[in-house]
Amino acid sequence: MLSDEQRRRLEQEKNSFEQSYELQSEKITRLRNALVIETDPSRKFQYEQQIKNEETELKKLTDRLDEIEKQLQSAQSIPIISEPKSIQQTNIQQQKILILAANPQQTSRLHLEEELREIKEGLKRAKKQELFLIELAEAVRYRDIHRSVIDFEPQIIHFSGRSSKQAGLVFENEAGQAKLIDAEALAGLFELFSDHVKCVVLNACYSEIQAKAIAQHIDYVIGMCQKIGDRAAIEFAVGFYDALGAGKSIEYAYKLGCRLIRVAGMPESLTPKLLIKKQLDDNFRIEKAITVAEKEVFISYAWGGDSEELVNQLDKAFQKKGVTIVRDKRDLGYKGLIKEFMERIGQGKCVITVISDKYLKSPNCMFELVKVTQNGNFYDRIFPVVLADAQIYKPVERIKYIKYWEEQIKELDEAMRSVSAANLQGIREEIDQYSEIRNTISELTSTLKNMNTLTPNIHNESDFQILFEAIEYKLKE
Repeated sequence: MLSDEQRRRLEQEKNSFEQSYELQSEKITRLRNALVIETDPSRKFQYEQQIKNEETELKKLTDRLDEIEKQLQSAQSIPIISEPKSIQQTNIQQQKILILAANPQQTSRLHLEEELREIKEGLKRAKKQELFLIELAEAVRYRDIHRSVIDFEPQIIHFSGRSSKQAGLVFENEAGQAKLIDAEALAGLFELFSDHVKCVVLNACYSEIQAKAIAQHIDYVIGMCQKIGDRAAIEFAVGFYDALGAGKSIEYAYKLGCRLIRVAGMPESLTPKLLIKKQLDDNFRIEKAITVAEKEVFISYAWGGDSEELVNQLDKAFQKKGVTIVRDKRDLGYKGLIKEFMERIGQGKCVITVISDKYLKSPNCMFELVKVTQNGNFYDRIFPVVLADAQIYKPVERIKYIKYWEEQIKELDEAMRSVSAANLQGIREEIDQYSEIRNTISELTSTLKNMNTLTPNIHNESDFQILFEAIEYKLKE
């Protein structure tokens, strides 16, 4: 038996390792995303080696978490789901699982029948099968959700079907066609059932967005951070419900589901994400305590055209995710001091730069970029998006930008010579600024050229999710 103090220490250690596990998993996911779009063989090899090393570290974390889980499990007197307390009962009480399956007519067919059969078979074989009661709702219409939950009063809800990323989960309407329900609507609905629903599994591609919203109200929510194949989704379901049937906790069941995907030789073992309301609440409280300066995300860009259009889209996407970007048009204000604002950008922990031809020829934009460089850790603090007209990938094109700034310096210098030196107050600072840009633009563009910045189209298609995750990771450091 563990003493209360030993249990408390193990729980603290477990929470610490789980946070490390999540960060490590996110890092591997980002590397895998980069590997998919990389075309250079040498860079692909580097990514593969880095992924292998990071997976080794992840396995160490996994092994330690398993050890802690076993210690805690061995000390538990109650064999079924240990948390939350409303599920935990001293008398034997059936846990109700409601399975919602939807595959509208115009969507591609999924292996729903096989997934449902495997879940049932797993629980039927379970040593504690008497603790579970399954209710199946197929061809679920959006109006069936609340009716099924009210009638059956489940503790666990399993959704098997499709998600349309930000647009929502795909259910059916009265005609059997696709009906989308967005994350906010789902969160509001599940809030009403939070007194008895303790776990929600969204076994659908890109469902992490909806999972995060639902996790504001439900203790445990599982969603998929990217596309997941039918076979991998089934393997996860098998592992998850086999573990629950054996009396394991939801956290343990989640890990087993992920491991089975890996054991089956599929690459999606990091795709399922477990969101725990208590941890999210704790993280929220911690994040609120972080100073505003540490959480600021700046953006540096040239006004007008494709650049500003992309920034507007990016700004909206980040606001939906709860992050407000600091940008000049909104935050500088009337009569705001431009130079001080640019220096503030240069000191930012996270600076998104939308690089265009106009940007590379703009004194203000380049001054911001130079300031980021001068404040150190340029690579770690910069998050670039490179537009098609920014000619930085060929040496000949990069030299043209050097020549451009040399011409700007020459033109300004000649103009200065035509007036009295006594009347050049403030102008000399400008030529010094141009010289700083000229002296650093070669190094800056070479650095940007070597960074896998993804194309604007890729960022748009993901609703800037990859960029957001990279910045979120940096802000947590």
